[in-house]
Amino acid sequence: KKLKWAENMNSIRYKLKELGEYKNGANYPKGSYGVGDKIVNVKDLFRGRFISFDRLTQLKPNSLKNKNIYLVEEGDLLFTRSSLVKSGAGMVAMINNLKEDVLFCGFIIRFRPNKSKVNPLYLLYLLRSPNYRKLFTDGSVQTNISNIGKNIKKIRSDKGVSQDRLSKLADVALNTIVSLESGTNGNPT
Repeated sequence: KKLKWAENMNSIRYKLKELGEYKNGANYPKGSYGVGDKIVNVKDLFRGRFISFDRLTQLKPNSLKNKNIYLVEEGDLLFTRSSLVKSGAGMVAMINNLKEDVLFCGFIIRFRPNKSKVNPLYLLYLLRSPNYRKLFTDGSVQTNISNIGKNIKKIRSDKGVSQDRLSKLADVALNTIVSLESGTNGNPT
């Protein structure tokens, strides 16, 4: 059942690739693990909507050639490339409160939103919403740059409703729910 307010919204639709750029992650040999550079792996995308930097795996220094091209930036969205189960395909999490250099692995696709076109937090909530998650879970258990664009054909940008305001409201609501469920009074991610 369609909501009346959604039908009446004055909106513009974008292809996801019009709102930012994609990059496949870094591949490295198994023996590269050790103290050094932090790297986001697939399991890190399932720990919440924001990447938790204190639990990241590390790679020995000099494990990667051209490591700078695999660094994440504040507001980057990271997608899983594959999953053992359909519900994990295309899972997305965001880089938030980045304080040091962090890399992303080859089983992840980085999407760097153009912040002049879209609020990354708004996009994160949109892509984690049940309707957009269904686009991935109805398809294959594999995600790649071309099928992210194929699965998410259009992103709605609502006129008159601020992405910043919607993002902040969604964030406050989710933080409140998490806080109530966990019995804490803090501001959980």
